[in-house]
This record gives sequence, C-alpha cells and structure tokens, in this order.
Amino acid sequence: MRASIADARGSSSFWARLRVSVRLSHMEHALADFDLTTPRGRRSTYLNYLWHDHAYLRLRFQNAHWVSPELVRTNQPWPFQLKAWRDAGIKTIINLRGGFDASFYALERDACARLGLKLVDFTVTSREVP
Repeated sequence: MRASIADARGSSSFWARLRVSVRLSHMEHALADFDLTTPRGRRSTYLNYLWHDHAYLRLRFQNAHWVSPELVRTNQPWPFQLKAWRDAGIKTIINLRGGFDASFYALERDACARLGLKLVDFTVTSREVP
C-alpha cells in the first residue's frame, strides 16, 4: 500500500512538472503572436491591449495607492507608466494577473526588460484560493 502512495505522489509531481512545462512552452509560443520587434507588430499589440484589455480606461487613471514607503499597488500599468514608477524609485513589478498569452503581458515584459525592472509573476485569481 505504501509503495502505491509513493508512486502516486511521484506521478503527481511528474504531472505537475509536465503541466508547468506545457504552460511555459504555450506562453512562449503565444507571446510570439505579439511581435514587438516590428513597428506593425508593436502597433497591433498596442491596439489589442487598448481594446481587448480595456486599457483605454487606464490611460489617465492608475488607481495607485502607497501601501508603505517602499510599496505601491496599482492597476495594470501602461509601459509609459512603468517608466514613471521606475523614475519614482520602484525596482520590482509583481504581476498578479500572471504571465500568459495576452498583449498586456507582452508589453509589460518588454517594458520591464527595457527599463531594467525586475518582473515577478504571481498569479492570483478570483476563483481559486491563493
């Protein structure tokens, strides 16, 4: 009986690793759909972000609040807003939406890389316990 429990735990770990591997390869493949290396691809990504993610609502409204002298929380930032946060002393961006195949993530990842900000993905959903 104990051997079967250990085997089940081992296979569970295998499946978890496989699921993460598939998710990462899917994310890299899907992010390729948002080509930021060409002007046309960048424009297409911004248009997708603007309309599909309702980013037009966040052009002037950030909903930013300082939690402590070192920590600020805000809604999904535009790349130009990330530059302003970096200039204000922010060094790390914690993405609670998670890294997946969406224009917001492609733009955020690109902006963080260009600005020298550390990007940490920590997915928190409204339908699961963290």
